[in-house]
Amino acid sequence: MLGDRSNKKPTYPNISMDDMRKLTVPDFGKIGESAAVQLASTYDGLSNRSLLPLQEMQECDVRKALDDAVCTALGINTERVDTIRRHLTAEPSITGQRYDGRLG
Repeated sequence: MLGDRSNKKPTYPNISMDDMRKLTVPDFGKIGESAAVQLASTYDGLSNRSLLPLQEMQECDVRKALDDAVCTALGINTERVDTIRRHLTAEPSITGQRYDGRLG
């Protein structure tokens, strides 16, 4: 959805409602009390720590711990999220550079 960032001036994203309806959004209200307590505990344990900048998300232990907690709560494979994070690390809108085809 981020697409090609060849423009130099920030613009509003041009995303259709049909595209928005295709996005999968977790329903945290249905994860159960045990998972909710675990997520809250993880947040509380990390709330005093800082996230690294997005360009450094691949090395950010706090972001990794948060992702792992959400993956556990929602039954998502952590390798899938690691892959997404690696792709985002190469995204031009994150790096501020042209995409070179390499993944962090």
